[in-house]
Amino acid sequence: MQKIIEEKPFPSKLEDRLASVANAINTELKIATLLHLDDTPREASEIRQRVRETIERGYLPKTETFMAYGNTLHDIALVAKETVVRDTGEVAHVGYSLTEAGKRYGLPASAISLEYSVGNDISLFQILGSTASKGDSRAPDNRMKILEELRKKRELREADLTDVIGLNSYYVIQGHLIALAKIGFIAYESIGAKSKGKFTYGWIRGRSPNDVRTIVGHATLTRRIVDYLAHHDTAIDCNTLSEVLEYKYPNIISQILSGLEKQGFVKRASPWISREIKSSVRILDKGKEFHDEIYLQLVELLSDHSLDGYQEKVLAFRESEQFSDNIIGGIELYRSVSPNINRKSSSERKEQIKHLIINNHGLTSGEIAEKLHISTASAYEYITQLSGIRKEKEEHEIRYYIDE
Repeated sequence: MQKIIEEKPFPSKLEDRLASVANAINTELKIATLLHLDDTPREASEIRQRVRETIERGYLPKTETFMAYGNTLHDIALVAKETVVRDTGEVAHVGYSLTEAGKRYGLPASAISLEYSVGNDISLFQILGSTASKGDSRAPDNRMKILEELRKKRELREADLTDVIGLNSYYVIQGHLIALAKIGFIAYESIGAKSKGKFTYGWIRGRSPNDVRTIVGHATLTRRIVDYLAHHDTAIDCNTLSEVLEYKYPNIISQILSGLEKQGFVKRASPWISREIKSSVRILDKGKEFHDEIYLQLVELLSDHSLDGYQEKVLAFRESEQFSDNIIGGIELYRSVSPNINRKSSSERKEQIKHLIINNHGLTSGEIAEKLHISTASAYEYITQLSGIRKEKEEHEIRYYIDE
């Protein structure tokens, strides 16, 4: 038997420490995992069982999820990973234990965050988003930076936040702002967040429409868009093109326009004046409270101030009668909003939509999408696969019925 122990160094810079801890507290299940670790390496099945003993009954994901959390916490240096390998080369087991940084910073950050989540009836996932985001930085860290900048300034624009945070895409910053606005943490007004598309696209002269490859599986729509752009010497945004082609879903048109840009058939331009993005972002009371109660405490903790007080808080929290209630409440909050937990098979989703239409005659695909927390394009695809569907056009909307 060979024992391999892997432990990554915890960052020394405050900014990097904040990024690491933000990625540890963005879901209550990940927090529960961290709070059930100690100095002894624990396999994923044992971690799950420890959480089960705390909550007794109720939802818990499969063992593999706790292994994934263990690996994530190891990647951000809060957990050590022990792998035991047999002489044959086969892995006997993998265990996870707290590093000094995990005990010193991870546990207090988890306790602080979980109490906030349950006390304010909101999952941290709604606030911080997923760690599975594109680019070098992750959503949890970026969203805390956004709130920090807005707390310091009275009002900022998308462009200001993009520069300060160091993101290179307005689409990325806009996604964060929309999410924070939805939970009442900020007030966000932007041309790009409303009906008009932020970018216009124009055909590149000399390119042959015949060379275009089908984009996102929409052969007919791709061809219609190509034919229009190639024969009109003008730039156009996705929403205007949606109206021109009488195609209801501008988000799909936007995907195709982006695909055409990648293939080198169109060029993109912004209708806004350079560096004068017409947007306004302000922090609201809920956002201020999260910043002051969570962000500032994390800064204090990770700056090595008053560590004894935080360690005592963790000990009292884990031994309190409220510990199990907080774990149960936190998991349920995350369960209600988690896209992975709530993912359904195609047949389940179609059955869900069918009953929704039967019980709510005349819904549009957009209304169905909103009720089920899925994209409008997905809702439309499922609707087209249902039998017995009746469509009625009402002004510019298509409404759906199922005659029982």
